[in-house]
Amino acid sequence: MTLAENKADEIGGYQFGGGIHNTASSILNMRNILSADNSGGDCVSRGSQVINNGNNFVGDEGCSADFSGDAQLLPLADNGGPTHTHAFSFSSPARDNAFPATLFIDQRGVARPQGNASDLGAYEWAGFTIMPNELTVVEGGDAETYSVALTTRPSGNVTIAVSPDGGLETTPNSLTFTPSNWNIVQEITVSAESNSNCEGNRQVQISHIVTGYESVTTEFSVGVSIQDTTPCTFYFPVLQSN
Repeated sequence: MTLAENKADEIGGYQFGGGIHNTASSILNMRNILSADNSGGDCVSRGSQVINNGNNFVGDEGCSADFSGDAQLLPLADNGGPTHTHAFSFSSPARDNAFPATLFIDQRGVARPQGNASDLGAYEWAGFTIMPNELTVVEGGDAETYSVALTTRPSGNVTIAVSPDGGLETTPNSLTFTPSNWNIVQEITVSAESNSNCEGNRQVQISHIVTGYESVTTEFSVGVSIQDTTPCTFYFPVLQSN
């Protein structure tokens, strides 16, 4: 859950919690909550019991949260899914800091986790999705394809440079996503060059370098299995006995 940019007025010098307000007669259980940038307090507990179940971010250090400070939230926007969400910067402390949970998608339907761990709040920073991330191609055979799409609207153009290992050909070798076409899937075609060398079946990869997300450079790869169609001929010496 993400609670951001909410407002609660102060009365008599007391904050009433624009993010969370827990009264003395209630028990507050918290896990993987992100509450930040609220007016009147990100989490206010008035003599009530707060049970910290792990990995909560409260910007103003309220409710004995695990993380605090600047969540680096971005404005509420259409980042995909049925409702608007608050994305956050790649370097946000909300990224990869969630306690392992039973929720496997975020508010938009993006699978969790996308990194080393799930992200705090209602938004999972994915950046991009690749489907599938493993392929099998035959030397000189039909080409295969995989798709790439962004999962977060960028503020500017995002470029993905495609670099295949030897023996592979890819088309195109560069993708560009803009703030207007960011969620449109783009495809890359992969084929294995035909040759007369006996190389055997082997594992290679296609490397990708992503630039344009908040000046952060990200890398990912797609694994490719090449099936060799060239017969291998082996010669064995003939031993003669006297």
